[in-house]
Amino acid sequence: MAQDYSKRKSRTLTWVLVSSPYLLLLIFLALAVHVRVGFGHWPTPVLENYHTMACSLHEQVVIWVAAFTIFFAIPLWLISLLFRLFRISLKTHLIQAGAYVGGWAMLILYARVDPYRFVEWFFD
Repeated sequence: MAQDYSKRKSRTLTWVLVSSPYLLLLIFLALAVHVRVGFGHWPTPVLENYHTMACSLHEQVVIWVAAFTIFFAIPLWLISLLFRLFRISLKTHLIQAGAYVGGWAMLILYARVDPYRFVEWFFD
């Protein structure tokens, strides 16, 4: 019984790794809401800056999650597949790879169709 729980728990690691783009999108959208509420309107790129302690912390979280998603999630996922403990099935791992790509597609789509130009303001 305890072994089944341990097996289930260890297999969720691969799902956590491939869901990082969704977490990044969620945190980025939360930052957008944070800045929108702080300004009282959507920020104008190049013209406005918003610097509070909370916003700076929120930006750092976005940067760290982005760095993890870009540089560490997939290598750690591939390394985890080398260990029998973390393997599920080929079909499940292909679904996981598709989920990771889908998360990136959502991030790119948001950046392309951002009606309030928050992405442009953020990278400014």
